[in-house]
Amino acid sequence: MGQSNTLLDVFKSFVSIEGIKDILCSHDYQEVARDWKGPDHIFFWLLASSEEWQHYRESENKLKCVPELKAVDRTTLAKKARVIPYEAVKEILELLGSRFNRETRHALDLPVSLGALDSTTMTVGENKLPWTPYHGKRSGVKMHTFFRVDTLLPIQVEASKGLTHDAAIADSFAHQLITTVRDRAYATIRDFDGLEDDDKGFVIRLKKSIYTEEREPIPRVTSKHSRVFDDYSGEDRLVRKTVLLILVISIICFYHVSPPIGGGH
Repeated sequence: MGQSNTLLDVFKSFVSIEGIKDILCSHDYQEVARDWKGPDHIFFWLLASSEEWQHYRESENKLKCVPELKAVDRTTLAKKARVIPYEAVKEILELLGSRFNRETRHALDLPVSLGALDSTTMTVGENKLPWTPYHGKRSGVKMHTFFRVDTLLPIQVEASKGLTHDAAIADSFAHQLITTVRDRAYATIRDFDGLEDDDKGFVIRLKKSIYTEEREPIPRVTSKHSRVFDDYSGEDRLVRKTVLLILVISIICFYHVSPPIGGGH
């Protein structure tokens, strides 16, 4: 449990107990417990996730070996989990990510930032979350987590309905100073140009049916009376399984001029 104690100390050095209390109060959380308070449960969640405790029964036994937290039963853990606002937990995680800034990373001699983005869907009975139907008689919430690969610390967490496509929420994770590694579900073809134009680094796996386009301008004599404004040729490469199709095209773009009134063509 020495590692657990060290983890709590590191967490408290970035986010104070008073800071956690202020965030909880800002989300209308009212503390009524005497022994197991809101910050205690935040610390418990931190330990449980880092050490992969499977359920409250196991957590009840593990807490007995953590001197920095009080030992409570699984019923207390379950009751406290129901009253802590999700938005408050999310804000605490975002505060932690903002405190771990570039100066701190340099002091720890960490490599250049690389962020990974992925999602997981959590399902419950249809009556618990009727606003987000999933499959059959289940409801589901999809959690999108963006975290640093070098430190494994979360940078940003967003929630969506279980059936929401990942690409619909991808714009929320475009960070200027972090190269993002995503699955292909988090991007459409249009997004690639947008990320490139905004100078935001990304690594995204492409589908097999994606094709690329190469254009070459054709030299020509320009005329101010000509309606042609662009003239180029190129190749479309389409890869499907083991077949490579190359379509050579020649395109002339021109301005459309309406015929004069009176019958000209």
